[in-house]
Amino acid sequence: RAAQAAHFPELGLVTQFESHTRRFSGNAENFAVFVTARWNLFHGFAVEEKVVEEEALHKRAQLLHGELLHALELEVEQSYLSLITARAQVAVARDNVAQAQEALRIVADRYTAGLARNVDVLDGETALKKAEQDLLQAQVNTQVFRARLNLAKGGVR
Repeated sequence: RAAQAAHFPELGLVTQFESHTRRFSGNAENFAVFVTARWNLFHGFAVEEKVVEEEALHKRAQLLHGELLHALELEVEQSYLSLITARAQVAVARDNVAQAQEALRIVADRYTAGLARNVDVLDGETALKKAEQDLLQAQVNTQVFRARLNLAKGGVR
């Protein structure tokens, strides 16, 4: 609309005051009011080109806006799916810790009975520590992906 406004005439108002005395009085003073009008009949198609340019810029801005919205939607979806995956990994890691604890208990009982070596007990303890470390990492990932989801949704929490 702003680019098309160059097709319309322009009106202006000019005022002028003159005084030929050193004192501000009513003598030797002139006051004038002018009304001006300007209407360009032909701009060499400059206005039409400006209108086309502004329309192209407007379409580009609309496309960029749509692209930005799509990128935001994708980010929210990816963050949500990553959070769900991380929560599932926590559940699996908890099961792995429980299994490693049970395996260590069995190996320790076998060691006490003389049916296993001390290296087997150490391996069981190492497996338990690894399972606990994996659980902790899964819990950290859950918090990270929850924060990413909140950020993608526009929250600061």
